[in-house]
Amino acid sequence: LGDVYKRQQLMLLMFPLWAQSNIKINGYYEKVIDNNILNLTIKSENIHPIDNEDKNGFLLIRSDGGELSLKINWGGIYLGFGNRDVTYRIGQDLTITENWETTNKHMVTIAKHPVDLIKIMQESTTVIFRTTPYQESPISYEFDLSDLKNVIEKYPNHFRSIRPSSISEIIGNLMTLTLLTFTLISIIGGF
Repeated sequence: LGDVYKRQQLMLLMFPLWAQSNIKINGYYEKVIDNNILNLTIKSENIHPIDNEDKNGFLLIRSDGGELSLKINWGGIYLGFGNRDVTYRIGQDLTITENWETTNKHMVTIAKHPVDLIKIMQESTTVIFRTTPYQESPISYEFDLSDLKNVIEKYPNHFRSIRPSSISEIIGNLMTLTLLTFTLISIIGGF
């Protein structure tokens, strides 16, 4: 009976490790700008040899009080000065190539349209990003998105720009618009 009890305790301790998301979440309050910050980090499923080491890429999604950004850390490789072409495929969709800015000593690219990209990514289970670093062969990183939609639903205030509006929000907006229109007509008409 003692061994069974110990095995059950061990299984209960291990279960949270099995159930953990592949997305690392870090949130904090930034006093200087009076905003809540939420960072999501997804480690790539594959590696690339960079400077004689196998390196993962990282997909970084940041909400700064609801303003979203999406970046790709390419494993610490120098991409080259200036913007880089980044090609991506979300799920089985067609590939898209966009010219993205670089940052962090030209080792990270920044998505041009993060809101649109995250909207599509939340409905898929994988995304692949590819770029060609300066004087190097192209590199690609694949990311598992299977938990992204759950995280977005868990933090609705940070992802309000990609959530569809609820019926009550739509009705409230229509009522406000109607009231403003009536007020404007009354002022112009002198009623």
